[in-house]
Amino acid sequence: MQFLAIRSDRQPTPDIWRSHVHKQNVGCAKCNRVIYQLWAPILNPDDALVREKADWLEKNLLEDCPEHPDWFHLPEPEGAPAA
Repeated sequence: MQFLAIRSDRQPTPDIWRSHVHKQNVGCAKCNRVIYQLWAPILNPDDALVREKADWLEKNLLEDCPEHPDWFHLPEPEGAPAA
C-alpha cells in the first residue's frame, strides 16, 4: 500500500480515511500557495519512512510547480513488495 499526497484544499474520500492516516503537511516552497497532506498506510506509519516520503514530496513539489495535481501516489521504495 502506497503513501498518498492530497492537496489540503481537497477532501479525502472515506476509503482513504479507512486505509491511511494523515502524518504531516508539506508545502511547495516555490509558489508558497499549495500544501499537501502526506497520508501513510495505517499498517506502516514508520516515522523514518514518513520523513523520507516527506522529503521526497518536498523536492517533487518544486519540480511540479505550478502544475500541482489534486492528489498522487508516492513511489514505492525499491524492492518493496507489490500491493
